[in-house]
Amino acid sequence: MAALVLMLINSCERHPGCTDPNATNYNVNAQVDNGTCQYAVTFYFDENGPNAVVNINNQSANITANYQNGSPACGINATGCANFTLPVGSYPYTASSSLTSWNGTVVVNGSGCQDVLLPQSTGSVVFYNTTNYGVVTVSINGASGQITSYITSGTPTCGFSGCATFDLPPNVSYNYTASNGNGVTWSGSIIPTADQCSQVLLQ
Repeated sequence: MAALVLMLINSCERHPGCTDPNATNYNVNAQVDNGTCQYAVTFYFDENGPNAVVNINNQSANITANYQNGSPACGINATGCANFTLPVGSYPYTASSSLTSWNGTVVVNGSGCQDVLLPQSTGSVVFYNTTNYGVVTVSINGASGQITSYITSGTPTCGFSGCATFDLPPNVSYNYTASNGNGVTWSGSIIPTADQCSQVLLQ
């Protein structure tokens, strides 16, 4: 009889746990939410730059990659990002790399995973010609662009049509090469300045 009563009591117990399917620790067998739900927060870069460490809620993680073609898959599978799991609440964060630092607040509201973009400070560089060399291909820091026209007066701004513009992490020396496909070549180095446009004349 006692065993039967115990079985009846156990069958009436409601299993506690996280009942939110948006949470990282969602328990499909839980019947009563016990306030333990955790939600993913992913910090990422969308431009190339040095690795960064992110600190939030007494946790730290590193950003080691960048996503230039859109935000990453949010959560623990976001390779190269700083991934965290946090309960609902408001959390101040800090982050730093060898070039810059960030700070802010993330509000975890239980709506699911959140992506947090840490914008890189960049310096722009525009390459241009004042002589008609035809199409000139410029390569720098693993990227390439083309000069398709030449400037007859003055100097171009970054993004000027017909010139090759690159956005790069500042205060770093970059080697560049350029050629027009007809035997004319150039090479050199440039150190971009944060939030400024640098001009490089290939002549």
